[in-house]
Amino acid sequence: MITSNPRPIRVYESFPVKLAIWERYVENDKGAKPMRSATLTRVYKDGSGAWRMSRSLNVEDLPKAMILIQRAFIEFGIVLDELPRR
Repeated sequence: MITSNPRPIRVYESFPVKLAIWERYVENDKGAKPMRSATLTRVYKDGSGAWRMSRSLNVEDLPKAMILIQRAFIEFGIVLDELPRR
């Protein structure tokens, strides 16, 4: 069974870029294991002035995205040696 939180557990922002960290729990024979994922979005105003979100970034947004990803990487204590290898 999988259970998930309808809201991100952490959001990092540097306008116009947002990085949201999501957590869900997957049941296995050892109990519930937390699994995390991330979504990277860009906010902008459309022609009518309404705020919108996009999964596409402008090239100029990449430095901000890199900083937000690095902050999340450090905060969640991800160790490169513990990442699965393909």
